[in-house]
Amino acid sequence: MEQNTLPGNFSENFVKKITNRLILILVFFLIAVLIVIVYVFFQNQQLQINNEVLQVEISPLQQINSVDINDPLYIPKSIYDVYLTKKADVVMLGDSITYNVDWNELFGNKYSIINRGIPGDSTEKMLNRMYYIYKLDPEICFIMAGVNDFLEEKKPEEVFENYKKIIIQLKEHDIMPIVQSTLYLLPLHEDFINKNIIYFASSICSTIHYASSRKRN
Repeated sequence: MEQNTLPGNFSENFVKKITNRLILILVFFLIAVLIVIVYVFFQNQQLQINNEVLQVEISPLQQINSVDINDPLYIPKSIYDVYLTKKADVVMLGDSITYNVDWNELFGNKYSIINRGIPGDSTEKMLNRMYYIYKLDPEICFIMAGVNDFLEEKKPEEVFENYKKIIIQLKEHDIMPIVQSTLYLLPLHEDFINKNIIYFASSICSTIHYASSRKRN
């Protein structure tokens, strides 16, 4: 009788061991799957966060201003907040003519001069980045602007109003504005652009002359 029961007990114990091991393997498998799911979930969350961070503008002021930060001409602006210079004697505000000059070398490093020229810049875009002038707290700001406005077929009156706003805002921040001439274009351009420049320049000169005469009186 005992010899007949041994195979049955052995078979039953063997099945239990196999079942327990299969259950254990299944548990480990489910745990591994759960770990992989959690890992993938957090990786996706981190990737989403990184993408959101990359889409945030460097300066909060860019959210206020109506400047197209995707404009390739505005790449220099995106790193202004990274520069370590906190104070300057003079700031050069302008377009490509300003941008292409090493002003410190030109003046022999006698003064702290910061270049804030951007190629293709217009008076409207300059108004939208005046913060980067104020934060340097300069005594003087040289302005060269207008020609790109006329290339964009802006009216002289509109450009003149933008120019006045730039000057007024600089004065409100105790910065002396120095107006530079808006240069003529080469003959290959339409003559009406140079005519607009002449009209614009005469408006600027008349305003400056009127303001200086009132000051003397």
